[in-house]
Amino acid sequence: MGDTGSGTTVAELVRRRWGDHRVGLIHEDLVLSHHQVASGAAARAALLTELLPRGAEPHLGVLLDNTAEFPLWIGAAALTGAAVAGINPTRRGAELARDILHTDCRVLVTERAHLPLLDGLELPGVRVLVTDQDAFAGLLAPYEGAVPADIDPGAGPPPGAPRPGGGV
Repeated sequence: MGDTGSGTTVAELVRRRWGDHRVGLIHEDLVLSHHQVASGAAARAALLTELLPRGAEPHLGVLLDNTAEFPLWIGAAALTGAAVAGINPTRRGAELARDILHTDCRVLVTERAHLPLLDGLELPGVRVLVTDQDAFAGLLAPYEGAVPADIDPGAGPPPGAPRPGGGV
């Protein structure tokens, strides 16, 4: 990937990959370009911006396995300036609820496999998104096509970004 320079943020790394159509993520049968990863992060960032309460600390809980959704949400949090709290799936019951509430997570992103962990927990003020359910796809759909701040979608790849087919 080359030298990213000191002080480079995750949000800057996401923005730099806009327009880069080389393979950026492979998970099982899914292959996404860097641009698709940046675009997916931007869509989730736009959704997250709408879901986080105004004036509240922007905290996002992530209770996901190592899936394609994980880096997309990390990028989304970076683009919105939200803090990410990794929620430990080995915790149970009251301890798990305490972890989520103590970190002030307003949105918790998870998947069906982890729903049994959340059964019966009191999580007031926490919006739970389940990424592998149809309802999530419907919730995300209006935000597809979102563009990270500081990106002109008509300008093509940023200077120095690899172009499709190689080269810069």
